[in-house]
Amino acid sequence: MQFNWTQENLDYHGRRVLEDLRDLLKQEKFTERRRVRGLSKKEVVTEADIAAEDFVIKYLQANDIPVNLDGEEKRRTTLIQTPQGLWTLDPLDGTYSYFRGIFPYCSILSMFDSPHPENLGSAVWAGILNHDTGEIIATSQRLRTSERKTLEGMPGDAEASVIVDLGPNQKIEAYAPYAKIIESSWWRNISSAGIHFFGIAKGSIDAYLCPVQKPEELVAGIPLIEIAGGAVLTYEGKRAGDLPYDFDKKYEIVAAATPELAQRLVDLIKK
Repeated sequence: MQFNWTQENLDYHGRRVLEDLRDLLKQEKFTERRRVRGLSKKEVVTEADIAAEDFVIKYLQANDIPVNLDGEEKRRTTLIQTPQGLWTLDPLDGTYSYFRGIFPYCSILSMFDSPHPENLGSAVWAGILNHDTGEIIATSQRLRTSERKTLEGMPGDAEASVIVDLGPNQKIEAYAPYAKIIESSWWRNISSAGIHFFGIAKGSIDAYLCPVQKPEELVAGIPLIEIAGGAVLTYEGKRAGDLPYDFDKKYEIVAAATPELAQRLVDLIKK
């Protein structure tokens, strides 16, 4: 069976999956925050994480969508031997926040029309669901960043809103390369890459930096930010979307509301 890869069909399935995940995670058995499946100093996995990924697998099977799935929890799930494409999923990004009942968390879904994507920026559809507000943003809609080009505040405006997320359990010395950025901006960390990308694409966050970015979030963040007018670069200043797709690799990325701000941040990291 040949799958219909039109934007209308992709948007239908993508939004339906994210809406169903929104309803799934509202169920009482998952709102008990301490239903933990696994716990270490760097990762929290709840029953909700597992159930959400299982739901997407069953959705693909029930709707005869001929793709395999790269998921946060189970890694590669082979559903068909001759797939026409690949979906990537972070079923619950910001699990620690979900577990503690703090800050926003989200679900992230991306689609490739090839079973072996050549690069990180080649998704043909991507969407992020903010569970805190229930809002979904997708590459099928018109998005706009803050269009911010500078870090510093100006008359009638505050400093840029910047996320620096180095991951958990970091020594304070790890933030030294980002000192000039932190000193020149309104710095914070929501600890959910999907929410960071969501905020840049919607204009509520100006920039986000991460040296250990996972691909399941990045492949959605790149197209969403780029169609909104922003840029996602490597620490060397190259377009992150041109990097080879490797689901087991972590990436150093700078995402920003404009190419100018992204390049400014890259320059500050290098100094």
